[in-house]
Amino acid sequence: MRDTNNEHNKLYKVDYTKLDALQSEIGYNFNSIDLLIEALTHPSINQYGYTKNYQRLEFLGDVILNLVISETLFKNFSHYNEGKLAKSRAFLVCNESICLIAQKINLHKYIIMTANE
Repeated sequence: MRDTNNEHNKLYKVDYTKLDALQSEIGYNFNSIDLLIEALTHPSINQYGYTKNYQRLEFLGDVILNLVISETLFKNFSHYNEGKLAKSRAFLVCNESICLIAQKINLHKYIIMTANE
């Protein structure tokens, strides 16, 4: 049973069907639906009094992504020097690469934002 009296629903109606669809799309079910909602919430929602958005999680995610990509490149491309490893990582974690992945999983359909964005 979902908690429909949480902070999100007091400010805007959460479409749990869309959240379920996203989890199905990516093949992962979140233990905390609140964390998923925060991860999908654009900062424009803050004007309605909701104080959480994806910016803090994005900061942490960027660090984790860099670490995972760095470790994978280091382990699998032992013949690459430091410069080649750095260029490869930069390519894999750049905004264009991340946007392609986001488009592939249709992430834009799930972002919670104001109509003006």
